[in-house]
Amino acid sequence: MNKSLHLIFFCLLNGFLYGQNPNELDSLLKLLPNDKNDTNKVKHLIFISEDLCQSDLQKSLEYGKQALAVAERLQWKKGMAAAYMRISYALDALGNFSAALENRLKELQLWKDLNYQAGICEALGTIGISYSDQGYYIKAMEYYLDALKLAEEFDEKEKIITNLCNIASVHSDHGDHVKALEYYFKSRKQPKNTGTKILSL
Repeated sequence: MNKSLHLIFFCLLNGFLYGQNPNELDSLLKLLPNDKNDTNKVKHLIFISEDLCQSDLQKSLEYGKQALAVAERLQWKKGMAAAYMRISYALDALGNFSAALENRLKELQLWKDLNYQAGICEALGTIGISYSDQGYYIKAMEYYLDALKLAEEFDEKEKIITNLCNIASVHSDHGDHVKALEYYFKSRKQPKNTGTKILSL
């Protein structure tokens, strides 16, 4: 899939992950110096990293790494997984696909440890993107299909649509436009505005 489209998807889809209002960035930045090294600080750092994805990728990466460091000190697995997610989005958008994949695999393992299905589904899909970015389309397809299966099991509408489109993209990249259109039209048939479960901290 076109890398610029990936960046657009990352920034748009991440608005669903935590429900963070972009207008609160300034407020969060003001809170940060007085934050204790607790889970609230991790959340604030992750929200800041998320918002900066759309304007300053390098800073987004830095805040994601700060969130990971605090979460690791707290041994807070959910915060660690979310921090790996933020780091991977920034790395992918910066073109460091192998490092993005490495972080996504660590994220996936943490979600599995927590048995957190929404996180597992998200990570499976983005790992597929990392493999696709590097030209490993068969591996990407495996992860997209696993993500789609899980999304359908839990009726995650946004994830169903996203993974159907990702699968269509792989078929298109391989020149199988019939299959690509098949999955594209499947995505178009999905109900719109039905709501979706979101990752939460």
